[in-house]
Amino acid sequence: MRQKNFLLVLILALLATGVQASSRVAVLPFKMGRVDRWWSWNWNVNQGIEDLVVGELVRQGDFQVVERERLEAVLGEQRLGRLGMLDPKTVAEAGRILGVDYLLLGTITDFTIDDGGLRVPFLGRFTKTTATVSLEGRLVDTQSAVIVAAVGGRGEESQTGFSLGRVFGSLQGLAFDSQRFQNHILGKATGEAVGEFVTQLSGELRKLKPRTVSALVADVAAGQIILNAGADRGVFVGQSFTIQKKTREITDPATGEIIWVERETVALATVTEVTDNASVANLTKIIGNVEVGQEAIPD
Repeated sequence: MRQKNFLLVLILALLATGVQASSRVAVLPFKMGRVDRWWSWNWNVNQGIEDLVVGELVRQGDFQVVERERLEAVLGEQRLGRLGMLDPKTVAEAGRILGVDYLLLGTITDFTIDDGGLRVPFLGRFTKTTATVSLEGRLVDTQSAVIVAAVGGRGEESQTGFSLGRVFGSLQGLAFDSQRFQNHILGKATGEAVGEFVTQLSGELRKLKPRTVSALVADVAAGQIILNAGADRGVFVGQSFTIQKKTREITDPATGEIIWVERETVALATVTEVTDNASVANLTKIIGNVEVGQEAIPD
């Protein structure tokens, strides 16, 4: 029986070490730079490009990506907007709540169609229509609120021919993931910009080692705790955590926003088993009451 238990522990340890930790990144809503709005219909360019970036980043397969729906559910729309200001406290809090290593702040700096042309008698107008899309992004460390990488992408596509009208209207009502948009010169330019942007972003993320972010206590029993973080978030066997509880929150009297949190250490713990998305830790020192929901901070 003892031999079986030893083999089981050994197998679990081998499985845990075989899981590769990957960086977790949250993609914040893209912002429009100083881009002239040449389209008159209701077209959500920001979200369309953001969705393309997220989809391409997920297809890379190397990273864990938190999408907009999850961000809004956890943080809310107003707090998402404030994250763009790179306030260290807000960024760090978002990283802790979402359990991510990095935040991506993206901006659309060019999204234009130039329909310049030469009028030809009797035949109409000979046109050269050029679509240009440019993206910029900043990758922010959630622990320090420092920009650790800047990336960009640009795409340009043109078409020539005789035309009696403008091409803008042909885009009305098209979704960014539709085949018609992808075949349009603006869709092709967008695809090129997104592809270059994500290639640069992936390269920068691969240079950065994934860290273990703070976890939460999911269960307490008989001198052990279970954390809601595992190998997917960088936890490893033998790692030490400090378990803390909130003792006081201070809010801004003007906005009501939490601006300071005081915490108290209630226990120390060492990880003994790790799965893909959870871990078991022995309580090596108990100072106070250990409860579900308390924060586990890696030492």
